[in-house]
Amino acid sequence: MKTRTIRLGVMGLVLPYHQPWKIVEEIGMLDHTQGRLEIGTAAGIPQEMARVGMSVEEARERNDEASDILDAFMAEPVVTHHGKYWHFDELALVPRPIQRPAPPLWVTVVSEDSARKAARRGAKICTGFHPLHRVVSIFDAYRDEAARVGNPAGPEQLALRRQVTIGMRDGAARDAARTREEQFRAHILRDPRVSAPGREVFDTPVSHAFTIGSDEFVAGAPQSIASDIVAQCRDCGAGHFLAIFDRSAPRDQLAEAWELFGTGVIPTLRQASVN
Repeated sequence: MKTRTIRLGVMGLVLPYHQPWKIVEEIGMLDHTQGRLEIGTAAGIPQEMARVGMSVEEARERNDEASDILDAFMAEPVVTHHGKYWHFDELALVPRPIQRPAPPLWVTVVSEDSARKAARRGAKICTGFHPLHRVVSIFDAYRDEAARVGNPAGPEQLALRRQVTIGMRDGAARDAARTREEQFRAHILRDPRVSAPGREVFDTPVSHAFTIGSDEFVAGAPQSIASDIVAQCRDCGAGHFLAIFDRSAPRDQLAEAWELFGTGVIPTLRQASVN
C-alpha cells in the first residue's frame, strides 16, 4: 500500500477556473524539475462556483472541456480544438512533460458516474466522505468501466481519503475525534451535495451527492489507526491512502500528529498488501 508523500511533486487544480493551455505549460515546466509530477484535478464545489459567478452546469461543462484539452495535449504536441469555451488552431505548447506518454493523472470523485468517466480517460481516482460501502460501489463502477475500455484498474489506480486523529492513547484520540466529527458534520452540511434527512439532494445532471459515514473518521493510537486504514483499503481495493489532519489544531499539535503518523503508521502501511 502507498501513502502520498512530499517526495512526489503533486499539482492539484480545479480545472474550470483556469485556462487549459496555461495548465499544460505549467505541467511541462513542473515535470522538468524531477520528472516525477503527478496531476490532480477536480471540478470544484458549488460554494466556490457561486463565489466566482459560475453556475454548477457551466463549471461541469468547463471541467469536461478542459479535461479533453489536457488529454489531447498530453497525447500530441500540436492540438486544434473548437469547443463551447475554448477555440484554437494548431496550438503548440512547450515544454513537453518528461514523463511519457504523460504524468499520472488523478481525479477526485464522489459518484459512480464520475468514476466511470475517469476510467475512460485512464485517470486514477480518489474519493472520501462516503461510507465504505459507497466507496466500494464507486470503485466497482471504475473497475467495471476500466475493464470495458481496456484500462488498468488495480489498487494503484485507487485512493481512499479519510479524516485522521492520532494520539499516543486510543481513548484520548477518539474523544478528540468525536469533537472534530461534530464540527466537521456541522460544516459539511452547508454543502448542497450532502444527503441528509429532510433536505433535497443536489442532483444536476447526475447525482453527485455524498453522505458522511462513521468510517470517514479514523482515530486512535498509531497501531489502531494503521489497522483501520489497512482494513478499509482492503475492503475497497485502494492501494493509496490520503490522511487529512485537523488543520485548526495548533501548529505544534499538528506537527506532533504528522510525526506520529509518519513513524507509527506509515511503516505498517508500506508493509501491507491490498490484493
